[in-house]
Amino acid sequence: MGSFEILLHLAAGISLLFWATRMIRTGVERAVGQKFQGWMQQASKNRYTSFTTGFLVSIILQSATATAILARGFISKGSITLAAGLAIMLGADLGSTMVVQVLSLDLSWLLPVCLVVGGALFSRGSTRTMRQTGRIIIGVGQMLIALSFIGMASEPLRENGALPVILNLLIGDPFVAIITAAALTWLLHSSVAVVLMIMTLASTGVLPMEGALLFILGANIGSSIIPLVLTMSDSADVRRVPLGNMIFRVAGVLITLLLMRFDVFTIDMLGDDPARAIANFHSGFNLAVVLLGIPTIGLVARLTKLIISDSAGQSDEDAVMERLSLLDRKLLETPDLAFNAATREMLHMSEKVEAMLRGVMVVFRGDDANTARRLMKMDDEIDDLHRSIKEYLTDVTTKSMSDEDYQKYTELMNYCVCLEQMGDVVQRNLLVLAEKKSGLNKEFSQEGWKEIKDLHAAVLQNLQLSLRVLITRDAELARDLVARKVLVRELEYKSRDAHLRRLSQNRQSSRTTSSIHLETISDLKYLNALLTTVAYPIVEGEGELLRSRLTNEPQKNPVSAVPVGT
Repeated sequence: MGSFEILLHLAAGISLLFWATRMIRTGVERAVGQKFQGWMQQASKNRYTSFTTGFLVSIILQSATATAILARGFISKGSITLAAGLAIMLGADLGSTMVVQVLSLDLSWLLPVCLVVGGALFSRGSTRTMRQTGRIIIGVGQMLIALSFIGMASEPLRENGALPVILNLLIGDPFVAIITAAALTWLLHSSVAVVLMIMTLASTGVLPMEGALLFILGANIGSSIIPLVLTMSDSADVRRVPLGNMIFRVAGVLITLLLMRFDVFTIDMLGDDPARAIANFHSGFNLAVVLLGIPTIGLVARLTKLIISDSAGQSDEDAVMERLSLLDRKLLETPDLAFNAATREMLHMSEKVEAMLRGVMVVFRGDDANTARRLMKMDDEIDDLHRSIKEYLTDVTTKSMSDEDYQKYTELMNYCVCLEQMGDVVQRNLLVLAEKKSGLNKEFSQEGWKEIKDLHAAVLQNLQLSLRVLITRDAELARDLVARKVLVRELEYKSRDAHLRRLSQNRQSSRTTSSIHLETISDLKYLNALLTTVAYPIVEGEGELLRSRLTNEPQKNPVSAVPVGT
């Protein structure tokens, strides 16, 4: 096999490894991604629960970067503090090493099982969750194939005369080796894939252990660069978290290099098996960073605030103007391109709506006296975005607009109106109710507050799902969204019934907050109804929408006749 063929096979193995990790992550996000939103919000309690949440979510997603992106939205909305965000990242980085630990074992026997079981579930699964589980299992199988492929392609490299020269040049300067691995990790956007590749190359003897450990250190720095780059245009609060995580990584690398330089740490401590040694080094490094990082989170948080001040970046007005620039009027003559621009702008609008919807729960809890004022201002921004998008869509030329284009135009316009109405409901109804509750200095009953939180979480999940329906026009997702409307209606009905039962029991906490409770769950139900409208044209196009809920014969329980979720 010639040098070109060897490199081609190696590149193919690396590409398949990258694709496999991405496939697993996509399957997990599609199967249970909505639940991560609730898990992540619970992470704001303290740094230890934050660390645990980041650890578990990263194991499931096989990506610290994906965990960081999930946390990003909560940080920008103030639901997660800077200290909690840093703890989440420490947990996420350690969690991703557990994936490497598992794959460092001999799992060749698992390959045919993954392909057979995964293929059957993906092609024959009766529910969306079963099909996505099949996708995950197939991804694991592809990952095992990729590792085997890289190993076989690496064998001839040991006899290649040029490769040792190149590797010796890299290993000769530790900082060059670390920077090279960091750049590769940033390029692939997956530290798991890079660490597995390094592990395989070291196992075949192509890469010396000294160089492999330096590359592992570089991969850890590279993994911290990815979220830093992805959040460059975000607010100061969001950018401080990846910056703090990078400070932890860089400090850990410098300390490790010093320990290696003075022989406090040696390769012999890791064992004889190269794969296990690299996996242990990777996990040990991240565990050490956690042990040093958790106690110093407050110090690093203050340091990030010195580096990135609150005044850094754009003002709110500048940010809105930048978003308005997405509505490129040069595209008005081409409906497809204009609709894409309007959709991107609507994503910004939906982020504002989601921020208001999340923030109103903060006001209900009475955690932050300034939150209500910020949310009121945010509704003005939503109104500005609504007006700009509506005017832009109105100006799209109709000369070259097909029936399909007109359908897309109608859907975008309706969804834009729904988002604006949601902002108004939060501002004029829910915020008023939340401030009224604070003014009364009363609390919901424990059961009532849980019912409101459950209903609120369901509406947030449906907001995310409605965006996916808008963008993809996926009939299965649209059916799921319509079915979830029934679930929300049932949650509202059960909460109303339970509240009335508590009133009949003369529960004082329920009596003093009765009107606020009933109006809150009613408004949340209405918000969900607005979100569901985006799915109706798609479901109707599939011939699966009844024109009326009335039937010839009454049903005892009409809710149970409608499937909830897929």
